[in-house]
Amino acid sequence: MPSTVPGSNVTAAGIHRTRGRRVGVDTELDELLAYADRGIAVAWHARRRPATAALITTAGTITYGELNERANRLARAFRRRGLRRGDAVALLCSNRAEFVEVLLATQRSGLRLTTVNWHLTTDEAGYIVDDCEARAFVAEARFADVAGGATAAAPRAHVRLAVAGSIDGFEDYDAAVAAEPGDDLDDPALGSQMLYTSGTTGRPKGVFRDEASLSTAVMLARAAYRDGNLHLLTGPLYHAAPLMFSMNAPLIAGVPIVVMPAWDPEEALRLIERHRVTHSHMVPTMFHQLLALPDDVRARYDVSSLYNVLHGAAPCPVGVKQRLIEWLGPVVNEYYAATEGLGTWVDARTWLEKPGTVGKPVPEDQVVVGGAFMVKSELLKGTMGEG
Repeated sequence: MPSTVPGSNVTAAGIHRTRGRRVGVDTELDELLAYADRGIAVAWHARRRPATAALITTAGTITYGELNERANRLARAFRRRGLRRGDAVALLCSNRAEFVEVLLATQRSGLRLTTVNWHLTTDEAGYIVDDCEARAFVAEARFADVAGGATAAAPRAHVRLAVAGSIDGFEDYDAAVAAEPGDDLDDPALGSQMLYTSGTTGRPKGVFRDEASLSTAVMLARAAYRDGNLHLLTGPLYHAAPLMFSMNAPLIAGVPIVVMPAWDPEEALRLIERHRVTHSHMVPTMFHQLLALPDDVRARYDVSSLYNVLHGAAPCPVGVKQRLIEWLGPVVNEYYAATEGLGTWVDARTWLEKPGTVGKPVPEDQVVVGGAFMVKSELLKGTMGEG
């Protein structure tokens, strides 16, 4: 008998459609698409390969089965405290397993997640927690001062859970999770995200992304990875790019993720060699630091397993990227505009033919050049736009 997707009558034999078009014909892909569209891609992998590593952290390895169970428990904890579909959850947490649990719990509960930069001041964090209309606030105890002050600015956040320690006015996260059953939800619903810009031109602005379907994300993730691949998480998960490319994508693909709690260039090389890492996401500052390591240090580690080093977030000097490709090979690929989706893309071989290019929009209509103040009408090709 084909398995049925929780919360639906879709079976593995069903054909997933997006905008009326058939996007998959093999039953395995169709089932994953159906699970992902309810925010439970990890549950699909947990059913098939529960003992497969999902997160490899400094505290130990967490399997897909364990991670899925924890996400279910947290989703029920949110429900028990009154959260309903469409409600917002703010998260102030470093790169650790609980961050991923909150991500997955909101994804399968129809909740809207906002991640908060833990480098912010109390006032800055409080503004975001309040502006995103959070009804729940999950914070790590190491940021207790900021979290405690932020709650004063966000009175709607009446559900408060403290991770890895205590915070005044917060419940214990582990206790809340442990009190709930871990079986899959009967009625999962795809959640959403609202991530905030850096606020360089005033207060940070929320970029709301409400995905009606994750079909594109599933297709891209499945195309990017193969059995035996491992992804190295190098950047903070509160940023849009690491969250998308170093967590959401590999989890959708069922790929193990090696989690760095903080960036360190030599430690990254050590982890790549130890785990035979194939994929990673980095930013140009990391490239500078890797290339600044002494030659003997860089030569000490075998990084030949790398297949795709994705980068974005800031312009990369031509000389830096050329040196990196000379070292790692043509595996350094670039994109722009992760917060808004995906703006442009260029692979290493195309870049070598035209150094400095950031590639072309993906898809072609993803980037639109408008007139003054982004007038709705699109400008003709070759016409100068206005900021």
